[in-house]
Amino acid sequence: MKTNFFHFALVNIVMLFILYSNLWAATQEYEVTISQLYKEIEQNINPPVENEDITHQNSHIILNNAIELLKIAPNSSEAFCTLSYLDINYKFNDNALNIFKTLRSKHFASLNIVDKDEAEKLIFIRICLLFMPDVINAFPNENLKTTKKICFESLEKFKNECTNKDYSALATIILFLYDRKNEKGYGDFFKNNFPNHKALIFIELSKTTQLLINNDTHNCLEETFKLIQKHGTEITPDGYTFDVTCYSLIISCYIKLNDYNNAKKYLDFYEEKISAVNAELLKSSYVKNLKMQVENIQK
Repeated sequence: MKTNFFHFALVNIVMLFILYSNLWAATQEYEVTISQLYKEIEQNINPPVENEDITHQNSHIILNNAIELLKIAPNSSEAFCTLSYLDINYKFNDNALNIFKTLRSKHFASLNIVDKDEAEKLIFIRICLLFMPDVINAFPNENLKTTKKICFESLEKFKNECTNKDYSALATIILFLYDRKNEKGYGDFFKNNFPNHKALIFIELSKTTQLLINNDTHNCLEETFKLIQKHGTEITPDGYTFDVTCYSLIISCYIKLNDYNNAKKYLDFYEEKISAVNAELLKSSYVKNLKMQVENIQK
């Protein structure tokens, strides 16, 4: 009897170990997939200055990866960053336009059905709202006002009625990124309704950035330093800590204040931390433009 008991216990331990190992392996594979998808998006949409045409050449890859990432990781900070990257810097090539046309033919008539094909529909809406001229060129008979109205109504329905609350959160993010007049309302809605979504720190940072846009520079600095104190050590999709993302806003504030010494101080912090993770990012047009603005303070 004792032998049977130990045999039973041993079998259970082995089975639990196998189950844990499989779960761990699946989690690792899942995380690697998200990382790979996002990295390819980031590299193509924010290339070094000398390779800026890559964004246009590989815009179909960006679009496909964005859809796939939202399918497998709607609760990720990568999802927020991906939606943010799909802005005016994104440039259609013929393959990307064909993907967009396919999405339209599949989903435009049923955009208000919010519990099916959520990722594809949300990416379609994000692209549709941002690139209305391209939409009109692709569909000459499209009514701009009607299309925009349908997209907004669908986003509101996703926000309020989608069963999967991660997609409700992403719909709110699209509204937050697009409708700047109502940014505060959407930001507050996100914070109150999706407090556990991993994009929350970026929503808070975006709201803080709006202070700078509204010329409330000193308050922007104060709120940014609070964010660093609260979230500074969290790792972002780009591989560095959240404080690095905040440094770029701090630098912009000091540029606005014509404070060269502090702008240069945080630029040095920014470059040091970025280079420790990925020195190639220092070649991006964004970083080069930031450096140029700091250098111009003294001129």
